[in-house]
Order: sequence, then structure tokens, then C-alpha cells
Amino acid sequence: MKTWWTGRWTIPVWLALTFWSFAAANAQEAERGDNVLQWTWHAEPVTGGTGNEVDLVLDAGIRHGWILYSSDFVPTDFGPRPARIALDGADGSVAVGDPRPVGASRGTGKDIDGEFSYTYFSKQATLRQRVRVPEGARAVTGVVNGQACFEESGLCTLVRQAFSVTLQ
Repeated sequence: MKTWWTGRWTIPVWLALTFWSFAAANAQEAERGDNVLQWTWHAEPVTGGTGNEVDLVLDAGIRHGWILYSSDFVPTDFGPRPARIALDGADGSVAVGDPRPVGASRGTGKDIDGEFSYTYFSKQATLRQRVRVPEGARAVTGVVNGQACFEESGLCTLVRQAFSVTLQ
């Protein structure tokens, strides 16, 4: 007497189900917004400046399949959110200008407001923010806010990462 588990399709069906289970688990893991970005930061002195300015350099490694929207585009009501750097300012530090993206790509999209353009990073993001610091400041603290999206599904998540950069 043959049963369903001893037939000739048992192993192929079992392999297909196992493969599908692992593929579904990997897809869910890839789409979750956890640990999409791995941030590092440092300060560089500004040459030829007043001596009280530094460039904050915020670098982010971006997980495969994800993008981070850059800082140099005008947002629409329903489109992507640009990256922004907000300084704590309790020590008297002040941002000079807007964050400058390094190596961002350009893209276009369409929503209910019509067509729009944006810039984004994939794999690696670098934002530079010029900061005027008071004499004797030891660190600059703040937060970077932005939006990251998984390109395959369109799943997006808001990003908020606090930072503290030690000054030399």
C-alpha cells in the first residue's frame, strides 16, 4: 500500500516547500526596515575658514536593495522625504547652509501632485554639513532624519539616527 509520503513526488515537493519557506523568510528579512543603514561620522577642519568651522561627515552603508533619499531636493506633499541634519545646538553650534550630498543619483517619480524629481543613495551615502562651533567646544551632537525605501516592494521607513562627533 502506497501512502502520499512514499510516492515519487515526495522529495521534489518537500524540496520545493523548503525552498519556498526559506525564500519567503529571506524576502521578509530584506523588506524589514531594521538595520537598513550603518552610520559612522567624523569631523574635518575647514581649511581657509575662520578656524571655528568644521565639516561633519556622516557616512551610511545601505543594505542591499534599499535606497536612502538625499538632502538636495524639494519634497512634494506625498513624495519622498529628504534627509535633514538637526544640530542639538545646546553648546552653541550652528549649521552653516544645508547638508551637501556626495555621490547621490537622480531619479524621477509621479504621484497625485504630478511628476517630481529627487536624489538618492544606494549602497553608500555621504552627507557633509558645515558647522560653526564655539571656541572650546568638544563635540557636536544632533540627529539625522530621512527616509529609506526597499526598491523591490516600495516599502519605506523613516530614519532617525542620533550622533555625537568629538572635535579635536
